[in-house]
Amino acid sequence: MPNPNSEQALQTILREVKHAIRGLFPTNIKPQRLGLAISGGVDSMALATLTKIIKEDSTFPHTFTGFIVDHRLREDSSEEAILVAKSLKQLDIEPMILNLDWNGHGDPRELNNFESVARTLRYQALGIACAAKKIPHLIFGHHADDQAETVISRAIDGYTGLGLRGISSHAPIPECQGIHGVDHSGSPRVSDGLERLQVPLQPKARMNYSLGGPKIAVEQGGVSIHRPLLDYTKQQLKLICHSYGTPWHEDVTNLDRTLTIRNSVRHLQEGSLLPTALLRPRAVETAEKVRRRKSRIEDDAQKMFEMTPIDLDLSSGKAVATISKVCQERDDAPYDYHIKAAFVRKLLLLVSPGAYVSLQDLDQCIDLVFASSEMLDDSSPRDSHMTQVSGVLVIRAGTARNALHRSITLQRQPPARAEREGAVKIRFVNPRGSWSQWLLWDHRYWIRVYEDVVARNGNTTMHVGHLTPGSLGALRKRLKNDGHSMLGLKQALSLVPEKVRWTVPAIVARSEREDRVVGLPTLRWVDKCWELGEFPLHSRRWEIRYKNIDFPNKDCHKLIQ
Repeated sequence: MPNPNSEQALQTILREVKHAIRGLFPTNIKPQRLGLAISGGVDSMALATLTKIIKEDSTFPHTFTGFIVDHRLREDSSEEAILVAKSLKQLDIEPMILNLDWNGHGDPRELNNFESVARTLRYQALGIACAAKKIPHLIFGHHADDQAETVISRAIDGYTGLGLRGISSHAPIPECQGIHGVDHSGSPRVSDGLERLQVPLQPKARMNYSLGGPKIAVEQGGVSIHRPLLDYTKQQLKLICHSYGTPWHEDVTNLDRTLTIRNSVRHLQEGSLLPTALLRPRAVETAEKVRRRKSRIEDDAQKMFEMTPIDLDLSSGKAVATISKVCQERDDAPYDYHIKAAFVRKLLLLVSPGAYVSLQDLDQCIDLVFASSEMLDDSSPRDSHMTQVSGVLVIRAGTARNALHRSITLQRQPPARAEREGAVKIRFVNPRGSWSQWLLWDHRYWIRVYEDVVARNGNTTMHVGHLTPGSLGALRKRLKNDGHSMLGLKQALSLVPEKVRWTVPAIVARSEREDRVVGLPTLRWVDKCWELGEFPLHSRRWEIRYKNIDFPNKDCHKLIQ
């Protein structure tokens, strides 16, 4: 039983953690399973103890799985993982041991970037395991001491101001880019606000080209991580374990103060060897101040974004935003700049072929988007109306002086030669009669294809790449004597402006003789050679979804295809 002298503090922690976990799901949702990242240390075992108590509440409907990552670097690591699993069973929590696979990395003990590789493998193992068990939320036991170590470590690395951010309490799982079901994906939606482009089509052309295929869904879902213990110290978590008799295991590598910077900082913190300004309370206070300021900036940028009319064409990945001058007036210049930067980053992420947009690269783009009409009118040089950043071409339309609105077009910039030539191979888990693995292509479209062309010819492989002048020329040459197919292709290409044509994906069947374009999935064009006799026309060829985007306002934000 808990120590009576600490009962009130324990109940406060329990109540706050229960509230945080309940808040992960809407009210009245059917029972869900949540994941716990369990290392066996005092923090994660305190988390497991708290979740056991929470589960005993009859009004709490959800269950937990504890994931134990065995790095397989120490001789006794597997035995330790088994002991931790037994401890979880005693807490009535389902354990699952995940063994890291170091194949392809050589001897991990000889890696210069060992910590980085281990972190990537660990998060990927956790993310894949969560997706397999349909777990959307993974909970970690990071605490206030970890928060202080993070802030001090970032200060040592030279960060200042907003760079002194601590550990986030909520975030998408890192290191899992391109893993379907983990990376912002797995639960696609088709928006009610989806508009369809109307293109006249000759009846005979419908044999080889159709606008009646499924809409391009927009991905959402994936795995997110949560840290409900950041307000509590390691000493408080030890008290929880002591009070409920929960054992924990100390990682001996954490005791080597020379192994990592964090270990050195931890040693100095625990020994009170740092100046008062760098001890845990002040470092945690700094992290909280930065968090609040970043939260205000993000909230204001989000409000601006939700008020901005935006049309996003899913066929080409091109967005057009109408920026209002009213949104721009603020007295605090530095704060105003941060809001504009966060807003512009949201615009860029709609169409960017990259996962991240660095705020350090946005000065020129911010100037272009928010410059007054007097500073940037039709008499300005043409190149002053556009810029490129993070793989996005940003174009500002000419506006009259004193105009209240300006139109900003954002589209994937023309791919470089290496990108045009770098078609990505589509991989199949099962070689016959099945769907391929999902591929995040150009960080814009999730694509998978049905194993059809491959089944007919074992020497054929399927790839996804940019449509190029060369591949389109070869396709036209192949179809020149087939008027119906040529008309269908022409109609399909009319869906996207010629300047963005070379940014759309093409499905290519590659053999020893040729690379053959067999589908343009965003344009819903398919080569007549790709047909399955046992299935209706246009079924089981591909599935395509647009990446997850922030597009919350149905009144202002429209999806077009």
